[in-house]
Amino acid sequence: MIPNGTRFIGIAPEVDLTERGSALLNKRTEPYTIDDIRGYKVFTALLTQSGESDILTVYVGTDYGPNQLTIGITYTIEGNDTTDFTNVGAPNNEVGTSFIATGTNPNNQNANGQTYLDYNTGAPVVNVLENTIGNIWFSYQSEGIYIINSNDLFTQNKTILFASSMNNGNDTNNHTATIYVNAPSELTFASWGNTGDVQQDLYNNSIPLPIEIRVYN
Repeated sequence: MIPNGTRFIGIAPEVDLTERGSALLNKRTEPYTIDDIRGYKVFTALLTQSGESDILTVYVGTDYGPNQLTIGITYTIEGNDTTDFTNVGAPNNEVGTSFIATGTNPNNQNANGQTYLDYNTGAPVVNVLENTIGNIWFSYQSEGIYIINSNDLFTQNKTILFASSMNNGNDTNNHTATIYVNAPSELTFASWGNTGDVQQDLYNNSIPLPIEIRVYN
């Protein structure tokens, strides 16, 4: 597997590769990343849900012990004294910033209880498999309807969201997803259960929902 960010050197077809003149060869080369080669940035993940919609608060600091965040949950920073969340998935430490936690223990924690985050137990828990797009987070809108958010990273008319059907082998807990693209800031999808045309929360199923977002160059 080629790591994200790996750079490749492209050489113009007219360049004589037997040349030993490195200066000339360097002039005729150009670096590329894997996203340049495949033509799009990508976010791939498996989604589950831990419970019904409910806004909860988690306080962060040395008084609250280790492992204060849960990997895969979307948190929003509501108050911050000196804590650094960039080691656990946040793009910055500003109040109002939302992010999917990639770790459990932020840096520079203090003990005064002035740092806290909100999260919704109804928002999908996200097992991120690959992300070359940037900061993406999830929110709960209503039963069976979820929003994928970004800071205008979903380019209009160049963004596609795939969500696979899922089935546990006996036609129960079967979910499909209807996709709504509201670029550039958000994507919306609805989860449908197998009991008819009923939107159904993801926590009613036993296997994750695979999704993939592509933003083409």
